[in-house]
Amino acid sequence: MLAGGHAELDGVVHSTTSLLSGPLIQLLVHRDAEAPGGFERRVDGTWMRVVERTSLTRLFRVTTHATWRGHEVRVERVLGHEAHLWSQTYRPPDDSRVVLDRDSWSATVPVDELSDVVSTTGELSVTWPVRPEGLAW
Repeated sequence: MLAGGHAELDGVVHSTTSLLSGPLIQLLVHRDAEAPGGFERRVDGTWMRVVERTSLTRLFRVTTHATWRGHEVRVERVLGHEAHLWSQTYRPPDDSRVVLDRDSWSATVPVDELSDVVSTTGELSVTWPVRPEGLAW
């Protein structure tokens, strides 16, 4: 399952941070993976590498929705076998992994706990600067 930003570099698809609008893209690899070439360990344990947008073969965003414990959720990101969820349902699930934030909640759970998964993919430009369609410079 994919969710969030993704980039293809040297034939490998990596997760990215949510910042996809600038000239530099941050690639991510799950903390349990072996050290990929050119990646450095972040404070949270994941591996990260910053690359120029123009060095990518493909850049895309996957919007994913699913059901978790009876609640509709947006899957923000998937790293390894973990899904990072977000929702604004009225009553959050009674689960110790749920983090409350005013009128929303989030959780990190195993991917296999999700059901009714629906995803859509939107392609993004790998050129920089990105020119909005239909606008002349």
